[in-house]
Amino acid sequence: MSHSLDSVGKRVAYARKYRSLTQQELADRAGVAQSSLASLEAGRNKGSRSLVSLAKALDVPAEWLDSGHNHEQAMELLSGNLRKIPSAEDQNVQRMLNSAVPGEQSSAFLQSDVNPPAKAQPIGLKLLAWTVRSLLEPETAYKQSLESQRRFGWAYPHSARAFLLRATRDFVIPELREDDLLLIEPDAPVKTGCDIVVVCSDDEIRLGRVTENALGKFLLVVIEQGKEELQPLDASVRIVGVIDSLSRRN
Repeated sequence: MSHSLDSVGKRVAYARKYRSLTQQELADRAGVAQSSLASLEAGRNKGSRSLVSLAKALDVPAEWLDSGHNHEQAMELLSGNLRKIPSAEDQNVQRMLNSAVPGEQSSAFLQSDVNPPAKAQPIGLKLLAWTVRSLLEPETAYKQSLESQRRFGWAYPHSARAFLLRATRDFVIPELREDDLLLIEPDAPVKTGCDIVVVCSDDEIRLGRVTENALGKFLLVVIEQGKEELQPLDASVRIVGVIDSLSRRN
């Protein structure tokens, strides 16, 4: 082994630079503090508690980081492609999905021609931001990296064009809690009683329930506790999709 790699910190720094990662990027991948990583590379601490997570993030043997053994194997692994590791935020979301319970599920697909054939679980669902561009052009926004390139598994049936939204606050209609994850189906039929997401003419994004009377279809929205509003579902409102199901922590 090269004399220049005679310490844990030097081996970590060497592997990090070989992988073209900054200290912050490696810290994020390994789930450690950047300051702790900096101290480790500088030799101010041994970092024994974080060696396994650092080894996984760098895709090298933990034994090599710890003692320098298996040097040839480490160099061979470093010469290969770095495995993609989800960010800490992505891992938190996926943990929530893995432990989620199904919430209210609309009948959007139960009485629709786009039923079983369109149901698919291709390469995971996109988690989109609450922006007009994202909601009206999800595929374009995603491809142009306007959103974080994140995809998540979902245990319940969905179409290939479905995507996820995360509730930013509590809602009354539909009944949601902050951080609930919503499965949005952009092609589902908009029927009376289903909950939908819309973009208004002033680019305000709203959630509400579809109601119908002699004058046509309306969106029932709760402005504040005890105060409701009916908004016509006319040409001034662009429907993003139906909230087909939701998940929240147990």
